[in-house]
Amino acid sequence: AGMGEPFEITREADAAPIANKFRQYISSPVLTNITYHLKGFNAYDIEPVAIPDVLADRPVILFGKWRGRPKGEILINGIVGDGKKYTQRLDVSDYTAADRNRALKYLWARHRITLLADYNRLGETDQQVEEITRLGLTYNLLTDYTSFIAADTQVRAEGGKQTTVYQPLPLPYGVSNLAVSSMAAGAGAMKKLGGYRQVYSPAMDMAVREESEKSELKPEIELDKVTTNNDALETELRRLVSISKSFFAQCYQNAKSFGNSGMIEIRIELNKTGAVTNILINKNELKDKDLGKCFRRIIKNWKFNIADIPDNTRVEFVFKLDTN
Repeated sequence: AGMGEPFEITREADAAPIANKFRQYISSPVLTNITYHLKGFNAYDIEPVAIPDVLADRPVILFGKWRGRPKGEILINGIVGDGKKYTQRLDVSDYTAADRNRALKYLWARHRITLLADYNRLGETDQQVEEITRLGLTYNLLTDYTSFIAADTQVRAEGGKQTTVYQPLPLPYGVSNLAVSSMAAGAGAMKKLGGYRQVYSPAMDMAVREESEKSELKPEIELDKVTTNNDALETELRRLVSISKSFFAQCYQNAKSFGNSGMIEIRIELNKTGAVTNILINKNELKDKDLGKCFRRIIKNWKFNIADIPDNTRVEFVFKLDTN
């Protein structure tokens, strides 16, 4: 609504510098109380109705249509930072219509549709719905009431048999593979077959089906047994396992052995600060070294919050892995 510049933060480390940039951006409006007047220029359907304050490095933008000959003046008035009046005159006859500017009509229509859609969220009316629909159809724009339909004249399902082809899509920043649904499992199958450029084949169809069925399984990680002579250590271990459970599940779901069930027996050694100094996989029934390495990477970051731990304190525990 303010026609300003958006600032997006996707990582915590970016928050402070971007927030500072945003503060500087809004701290000094360069033009306020902006109005426009048309002299001898027959323009109509001008958007926006009210022009917001202009901040640093931002233009004054008006969208509209005109009738007749392009002549006359557009006057922009406002108040600058020191309180003085500001006036800018634009002689319309200095400018001519050009084919390279034909996108302007679509920008106007998009702005108009956005405004009407905002009004509809406050209170929908038949008139606004009709106007949005008309603009969408006239200017070939996607709206809440219009959509695009792609039609292909070439038959792709000979004999009425349809073939599903899965397309890989990138995950948003910071989202793990646990977000991948069964419909997206084809990406993993395609990767196994040598990349995404491979032409569809029966072998790929089988791989996609296997990957899809596999992705429908849910990992289950259960702490089955803990061996220690210190009750406080066992309580702290169960706490660390609980907060790390989703990471262990991700390791298991991404492993080659996912879908197989079995036990993983682990022994760790702690120093007197509670840090993990040594990790040993005593037993891995899934016979998956990469899975064991993934578990080790998680455990090595653990810190036991217990006082008076002797150096080289040992704790043994067993994970039971399965799917449902």
